[in-house]
Amino acid sequence: MSGGFGRGRRLFGAAEGLGTSVVVLALVAAVVFAASRPALRVRYDLTQGETYTLTDQTRQVLAGLEVPVEIVTVLRPEAQAVPNGLAEEQRQAIAYVRNLVEEYVVAAGGALTARHIDPWVDKPVADDLRKRDHLTRSNVVVLHCGDRTEQVFLEELVTIDPGSTNPNALELAELVAYHGEGPLTSALLNVLDEERPRVVFVTGHGEPKVDDFQQEGLGLLAESLRGQGFEVLSADLVGGAPLPADADVVAVVHPIHSLGSAASASLRAHHEAGGALFLALPPWAGDRPLDDLVGELGAIRERAILVDDKVPYEGAARSVVPVRRWDAEHVVSRPMHDQGVVALFPGVAGVNRAPEAPAHVQTAFLARTEDHLFGDLFGPGEVAGDYENSGPQELRNSRFVAMAIQGGPGRVVLVNSGAWLFNSSISDGGRGNMDLALNSFNWLVEREDAVAVRPRQVFESRVELYGDEKSDVFLYVVVLMPLGGALLGLLGWFVRRR
Repeated sequence: MSGGFGRGRRLFGAAEGLGTSVVVLALVAAVVFAASRPALRVRYDLTQGETYTLTDQTRQVLAGLEVPVEIVTVLRPEAQAVPNGLAEEQRQAIAYVRNLVEEYVVAAGGALTARHIDPWVDKPVADDLRKRDHLTRSNVVVLHCGDRTEQVFLEELVTIDPGSTNPNALELAELVAYHGEGPLTSALLNVLDEERPRVVFVTGHGEPKVDDFQQEGLGLLAESLRGQGFEVLSADLVGGAPLPADADVVAVVHPIHSLGSAASASLRAHHEAGGALFLALPPWAGDRPLDDLVGELGAIRERAILVDDKVPYEGAARSVVPVRRWDAEHVVSRPMHDQGVVALFPGVAGVNRAPEAPAHVQTAFLARTEDHLFGDLFGPGEVAGDYENSGPQELRNSRFVAMAIQGGPGRVVLVNSGAWLFNSSISDGGRGNMDLALNSFNWLVEREDAVAVRPRQVFESRVELYGDEKSDVFLYVVVLMPLGGALLGLLGWFVRRR
């Protein structure tokens, strides 16, 4: 009996050891298989500030992909004659971009694939890609969908201060910020669109030019709109010239002279045909036909410049108004409210709903000033009166300065200032001015998916693994640990047998 019992124990021990080894190997195989299948992979973002966490809007876009999309990263740190740390900062930025792209792959569940190319190591592949997609430089992310392509440059995804390589005044480079998924999702929407929405800027009345990158030009706005997938055009309406029939949005930005009845009639016809209007008008621009059109749209404009007499500046500098209060409900302003964005509005005045606006016209006030500002009244032909003190009729209270209108034939965004879109204002106001502009244009063409994915400035704390370290992890985790489990099982079987 004892021999039989011992033989049974040995058989049981062998089975237990082999069973343990089989279970361990099966679990490892399952993990490796799941990690290689985008539809089964789950990534947990443990970085500070949730660097790689995608917004709900981006996830909706990825979940709704109906055609295959490929993302190719062509990234490598630049060679430096005088090292100042730029290559190391770029290496960290490249790792961030590649990880962000992998988040897209996982969230798309297999509809999106990614390739990561080093233009030096994979030179033949990179050369073919340059010829095919007309690439003029490296450090670019290329999106393919059929025969359509979009490019996103590294500097759109991160901000790097390159420092200085002057041997007499060497300054170290610094990775300033990560910009989140905004540029990538915008490029994805662009490559999915077979027809790009067209924005036509009205000219002929002293408006700034869309191809002007001087202080009072609109070059930065136009460039960003093109980056969002818009086709940007201009149309001179002097003399009653018609608007392009295929314009999706007509933008009137900071006209110095009156548009007159003919141009206002063209705007009215565009809107009545279902077209969208973007109106950024200086408060002092007296234009009866245009003001009549604004009233028909359901709005009225204040004829006074808002002034902050509590700031330590003099003169017109007091009329540069920071805006921090955003509508938390409207799709245009909600992300700005959630992220605490600030925008700067030079020479701005209030807007409100017209008393005679039809009930079916819906108005939403996107931006609101602080309570202590006063409205500086001015007469005909006068830009501003007294920036220093408020008079008896110059009310001191909060104003709405931007509004969205819908319910009529086409959507409308109205801001009672035009200078907030100048290159100088965007450079000073930064993200807030650009966010409001781009969110507004995307909302006007009913591309809500492109709203709220503006770049987020975030930082991360992470452990960087290089090629040899990744090989070591693979060796220990995928090979040695399962093999060790199998050996331990066999060892247990031999010990029990003896």
